[in-house]
Amino acid sequence: TVIDLLVRPPRPGDVNAHAQGGGGGGGSGDDGARGAQLPEPMFEGNTVPSSPMCLQFDALIPHVVEARGFEFVEERGGKKGYVGSSPGSLLSVRVDTVRGAGRFVIAQLAHLRSYEHMGIAVVTCSSGCTCEPTRVNAHRAEPRTSQTYLASIKVTQSAACVVSVTIAPETDSGEHKFKVSGLILSDAAMGDDEPIWYEFLRPGVEFAQASYGGPGTSHTAGL
Repeated sequence: TVIDLLVRPPRPGDVNAHAQGGGGGGGSGDDGARGAQLPEPMFEGNTVPSSPMCLQFDALIPHVVEARGFEFVEERGGKKGYVGSSPGSLLSVRVDTVRGAGRFVIAQLAHLRSYEHMGIAVVTCSSGCTCEPTRVNAHRAEPRTSQTYLASIKVTQSAACVVSVTIAPETDSGEHKFKVSGLILSDAAMGDDEPIWYEFLRPGVEFAQASYGGPGTSHTAGL
């Protein structure tokens, strides 16, 4: 990170390895620099997760283990996602939530919210991991816009965590459409009593994906 560079600049050995490779002019010099070993992160555990964190649109497809009543579609404006429109429709996604020390990981369900057609879904952990069932209402009467929101769920760590979305029979719009465009996972785990400092990561809170923390973007999910 930038902080790492400021607090602990590159060691002479790192610079020499780059120089011996021929400098930064391209060709064999770049190959030598790429082969040089980087310093360890300044903060313990500050490493890149070994599994994907942001599964959106096409990237979600390989992780879907069941889509009963849901279909992957591309709607107006090129907006992709899994859409179901009848009660009982089920979408299950298998992800790796192992993040090291700690018990829980935050999973955020990217879903469409709109003023028409939308229904309610219940998000559960159906295999490999556990979480509190979360009821997500995709209908909002005002404002009359359609936007992707993130609903946060606290899940336990597992190499094969299956998160399931089931469309509920009740609805506030008269219809039952529910669209899932992705599942986003936190890059670190947390303990049972560890506080969640960022509001948009707290279970039961939904945020518009494009405007974290902006005015009017915080909405509480109906739990």
